[in-house]
Amino acid sequence: MNLIQLAPKLHEKVNNFINTLTVRGDKITVDSILDSYVFEHGIVNYGGLAAIMCEVIKETEGIELLVCDDFEGETYLIYSPNYPWNIPEKERSLTKESLSDIYIKYLSVITDEPPIIDFHSVANGA
Repeated sequence: MNLIQLAPKLHEKVNNFINTLTVRGDKITVDSILDSYVFEHGIVNYGGLAAIMCEVIKETEGIELLVCDDFEGETYLIYSPNYPWNIPEKERSLTKESLSDIYIKYLSVITDEPPIIDFHSVANGA
C-alpha cells in the first residue's frame, strides 16, 4: 500500500476495490490486491506487483512501461524501444540512468534489496 499511495488515482481505485471486498465479506490480503485487483481492474490484467508498479509509474512519472513474462514465468517491467517519432515528449529525455533512478525510486518503497536493472530481450513467443 505504501507504493500504491504514491499514485493518488490508483490509491483511490484500490481503496474502492478493498471496500467492495469488505462489503462482500471477502478477506483482504496482499494477494487479493496483487491478483484480483490487477486482473479485474488494472490497466495490465496480469503481472501482480509489476502491474501495480506499471500503474504507479504511469500516473506519477507519465512514462509508459510494459509488463511481460518470459518462457520461465519470470515477470518483467520494461521500457520498450520505440521509433523516435512515436516517443512522447515526456520520454524524449530519458536515459538509462534516469530510467534506472525511476525504477530504484519505486522499488525502494517495497524492498531493501538492490534491484537488477539492465537491458533485456524477453523471449515469450508472443
